[in-house]
Amino acid sequence: MSKVKNIWEKEQAEMKKRNEEGVRGLTQQQIDSLNESHRTIALFLSEYSDMFDVTSDCARRMQDAFWSLRNNFNLDDCPNCDTSSSSVED
Repeated sequence: MSKVKNIWEKEQAEMKKRNEEGVRGLTQQQIDSLNESHRTIALFLSEYSDMFDVTSDCARRMQDAFWSLRNNFNLDDCPNCDTSSSSVED
């Protein structure tokens, strides 16, 4: 069992290192965009789980976060990104 744990710990350490390197490569605007998107998604999840509804303020913040991500990460120009927002797949 400890061998499995050691493999898992090694994989987690490598993933953490890659993530930290990736974050260091972001601009401040990209970091701000990610942080705002994270806060907005957390707000949405909280409101929806509490009320099964979303306030107009939350919906507006979701829209702002969407455009911030799209603009700060050049999602329109990303050949490997699926940015189609016209349909939702299950």
